[in-house]
Amino acid sequence: MTAHMLALLLTLGIGCTAPQASSPPDAPAPVVHLAVDSYFTGVSEGYASPDDCYARAEMPRSCTFELVFCANGQAGSRAGDVVVSGDYRVENNHALAVLAPGTSLDFDLVTDRASGDSETLAQYIPDVVGRHAQQEWDVINCAL
Repeated sequence: MTAHMLALLLTLGIGCTAPQASSPPDAPAPVVHLAVDSYFTGVSEGYASPDDCYARAEMPRSCTFELVFCANGQAGSRAGDVVVSGDYRVENNHALAVLAPGTSLDFDLVTDRASGDSETLAQYIPDVVGRHAQQEWDVINCAL
């Protein structure tokens, strides 16, 4: 190889490899939340609906459950008089929540069924009538 060809190759960078910067590790996937605040109501066995529970039970809180998944990432659950809150993320059509004091909840957004550490599989319906805003059905407030 002539000196002229060698100089041309070096000038063009052909045959030379510059040190490559190491690529940063993959950044974690962004946490996904539901686009809107979403409220769900469940009822104990023996009741056909929240309205049936409300009409027949002495204390509607004893036969209903509430779940909320806020657009800001907060989650809440009410069972009886106990309201707990925490955070959630959406993965594969499931809202996966960690609620205080350290309990977890897996809510299937397709079937509206929930299971978790402290509760068995339960069926929920979307709260489209605003029960969550009534004192006897309340859960966490997404606006706070």
